[in-house]
Amino acid sequence: VVLVHGFRFPLAAKRGRCNRQFMDLDRLLQASEHRYNVWQFEYTADHRGTFDRVTAYASRLAKAIDRIRDITENATCSIVGYSMGGILARQYIAMGGKSRVGRLLTLATPNMGTLRFEPFSLQRRWAKRMFPRVAVELRPDSRLLWDLNTDVHASSVPEFAAIGGYSWGRTDGMIELGSTGLVKCDPDGSIAEHFYFTGVRRSHLNINRIMSTKNEVFQLVHAFLSGGVEGIRSLRPAEKPEK
Repeated sequence: VVLVHGFRFPLAAKRGRCNRQFMDLDRLLQASEHRYNVWQFEYTADHRGTFDRVTAYASRLAKAIDRIRDITENATCSIVGYSMGGILARQYIAMGGKSRVGRLLTLATPNMGTLRFEPFSLQRRWAKRMFPRVAVELRPDSRLLWDLNTDVHASSVPEFAAIGGYSWGRTDGMIELGSTGLVKCDPDGSIAEHFYFTGVRRSHLNINRIMSTKNEVFQLVHAFLSGGVEGIRSLRPAEKPEK
């Protein structure tokens, strides 16, 4: 299991602090009856935070998964991506990593985009040197999300599930609940398929704070990793994210 953290603000990224975004999830998964082999992927330790583009981080993820495969001799892995980490995982799959990923779970990931980073999306020349490039790529109208979401088959895997949070109405305080789900559309724009989605009453900064096996998010993650979509569906029926 590979854990991929989310966006890091400037000065918030330091080496060896990847686990701060997943709390005890690593330890709990390894201590469960399945004794998962868990790896935490740290893709940025720059003082500027998550400054580069998603494709740059996806390339680093590709190298990390290749290394993990060499060490474990496992041909495939499962990925849990928190927030922007889910977009990064989908980009990795789109770039050719599909055969390496057996299961993908996104946690509070803006699969359909978010405008919460609007202050960082300034198009002025000086802004590109000061603010994260990835902020522009997380916008609903970005080219990156257009490519990922117009060819969902290429940017996801059959065993895919999304968990979103809501604490202020239909938002987790950062991401709209309807944006955390993922759908496949027909050429005319109509929805052809809903991928598994469920919501939990958690804020964006709390949904990943998993410190006990009794935590409902842990139970959903565990059910998915052990049984795939059918496993998580047996624990909680799928929902349709509201717009």
